[in-house]
Amino acid sequence: MGKLSFNRRSRRAIKARWWLGGALVLTLLAGVAYWRHWYEPLFFHLKERIEGPRQGVRLEQYRVVIEGKAVAGVSRNLSAISYDSGRDRLLAVTNDPPVMLELDRQGEVLGRYPLEGFGDIEGIAALGNGRVVVVDERRQRFSVFAIPEPGAAVDQERVQSLSLGMEEDGNKGFEGISYDARGDRLFVVKESRPRKLYAIEGFGASLEQGLSLHIRDLTGWIEGLVFNRDLSDVFYHGPTGHLLLLSDRSHSLVELDHEGRYVSYRAFLRGNEDMQRDAPQLEGVTMDDQGDLYLVSEPNLFYRLNKTGP
Repeated sequence: MGKLSFNRRSRRAIKARWWLGGALVLTLLAGVAYWRHWYEPLFFHLKERIEGPRQGVRLEQYRVVIEGKAVAGVSRNLSAISYDSGRDRLLAVTNDPPVMLELDRQGEVLGRYPLEGFGDIEGIAALGNGRVVVVDERRQRFSVFAIPEPGAAVDQERVQSLSLGMEEDGNKGFEGISYDARGDRLFVVKESRPRKLYAIEGFGASLEQGLSLHIRDLTGWIEGLVFNRDLSDVFYHGPTGHLLLLSDRSHSLVELDHEGRYVSYRAFLRGNEDMQRDAPQLEGVTMDDQGDLYLVSEPNLFYRLNKTGP
C-alpha cells in the first residue's frame, strides 16, 4: 500500500513539473513573440480572414528593393520624407541640424537646403506649385515656403507660419503630416501619450485668403490599432482616399480606408523574406506617382518598395 501511494505521488509530481515546464516555455515564447512582434501579422491576417479583404493600396503586396541605404552626408536624425510630383523628386528633412534634402528615387542626394531658425522639424509634405510645409514638433508650428534655388537657405523669419498649440507635450507633439490637395486637408499625427490623428481642413485656402481652419479629431480611427504603439508619420493616398500610418516602435505600416477601417498591413522586420535586418526607427513614409513606397529611418536610412501584385 505504501509503495502504491508513493508511485501516485511520484506521478503527480512528474505531471506538476511537466505543467510548470510547459507554462514556462509558453511564457518564454509569448515574451519572444511580444519582443519580435510576431503576433501582429497573425492578428491582422485573422482580422482580414474574418472581415474579408478590402480594396486599397494592399501593403502586403509590396517588397523591399532598396533596404537601409545610408543617405550621403547625413549621419543622424533623418526624420521625414515626402514626394513632390511637380518636380518628380523626394523631399526629406533632418532636425539636427535642420536641413531639407532633395533626393531621387534611388536615395541619392540632389540638393540641400539649410533651414535657418527652424527647430525640431519632424514632418514634411509637398503642397504643390513648388511649396512645402514642415512641422516643428516642440513648437507645434507649421511653416510653409517655396523651394528656393539650389543650395539656398530658408529663413524661418521670412516664411508663413501657423501655430495651433493643441498638444502641449514637449517632445511628444506633432510627429508627421501629409497633404490632400484635392480636399485641401492636412493630416497630422501625434506620436504618443496619447496617439492622435487630426485632419486640418481648409489649410491651403487659409494660407492664401486668411480663412478659418476646421480641425477634425480622427483619433477614433486609430483606437482599434492596438499594436501600433506610436505614430511616427502619416501618408494620404489620393487615388483611394486611404491613410497609411507608420509606427516606429511597432516597425509597421497600416492602411485605413476613408472611414477609418483597417485595409492592410506590412511589417519591417528581418523575419520578412525581403529584409535582412529590422528597420531600426522608422520616421517617414510617402509614395510616388508610380505607386512605389519610400520610407526613412533614423539615423540615416532610405528604403524603397515596389508592388508585386495587381
